[in-house]
Amino acid sequence: MKKLSDTYRELGIDFTFPIEITNARGDETYYEDSEGDWYKREYDSNGNETYFEDSKGYKDGTPRSQSCAGKVIEGDVKALPDPTCSLDGVVCEFIRLLDIEEESDNGRSFRPNSITSCRAIDGDKMLKCIQEMKRLTE
Repeated sequence: MKKLSDTYRELGIDFTFPIEITNARGDETYYEDSEGDWYKREYDSNGNETYFEDSKGYKDGTPRSQSCAGKVIEGDVKALPDPTCSLDGVVCEFIRLLDIEEESDNGRSFRPNSITSCRAIDGDKMLKCIQEMKRLTE
């Protein structure tokens, strides 16, 4: 896993050690010190720890942040400008925005947000990727 401090440096984000991130419940989800040691934790909706990983290579539990290929997503890349937002959270929000369905004045359903491609095959592949992302995040 890529250290959060490395990601912050690449993005030009100022930070100080220790880097400590907590979720909305106050559970610590990431910690990194100036020596480069770090750990990350994931929790279920009841606040029970479901995954732990540290810089020494120790892993316990099952990470929920996995890609379609089953590999752990590199790092918990933070969305700007909110560095506490996880990649999972950004993906879920992106899918939510693409999944919005509204009704016009004449009663016709439509989706106000979309991604398009001038290549029909790529457009079909993107749609399938979005559908799979939605399935995986539900």
